[in-house]
Amino acid sequence: MIEKWLTLSKNEVLKSITFKFSKALRKSPTSDIQGEFDILECYNSSSVIALTEKNEVIMVRQYRHGQDKVTLELPGGAVPSGEDYKLAAQRELSEETGYNSNDISFLGKVDNNPALLSSEAHLFLAKNCFISGTQDLDPFEEIEVVLIPLSQIKEMIRSGEIGHGLTVAAFYFFSL
Repeated sequence: MIEKWLTLSKNEVLKSITFKFSKALRKSPTSDIQGEFDILECYNSSSVIALTEKNEVIMVRQYRHGQDKVTLELPGGAVPSGEDYKLAAQRELSEETGYNSNDISFLGKVDNNPALLSSEAHLFLAKNCFISGTQDLDPFEEIEVVLIPLSQIKEMIRSGEIGHGLTVAAFYFFSL
């Protein structure tokens, strides 16, 4: 049986605004092997599939520094400790796109990359979205709002035009 490994020690190596990098010395309870492992502790996040009354998906196009490219993805972002995930999804939708919804429901939750990351993503669906204001972007955000017919999303994922893992996961939950 696979069991949770024992943490013998854990040391913070680096702390930034968005993550903490730690090294953990861990030991298997079944085989007594042990090793040092890198861990990135990041904020959990919320993302939202937002649909207009015309069944268009409200997506955002933005530059992503990690991959040094412009991506097409769902509105979403970090959820500070203690904030409700659904409210965070609604907040991110409003801030990034200027749209809102009175009909938001939970789709599912995924682990971001449990081999290295401590965080999880909560995924939501917002129906009948309407423009409620203007974008209220973070200081380093530049976001273009893009409306895409829902019928085109599957092919855009298949072709790689939409490749953000959390966006793909959200549409998988949506298809269930």
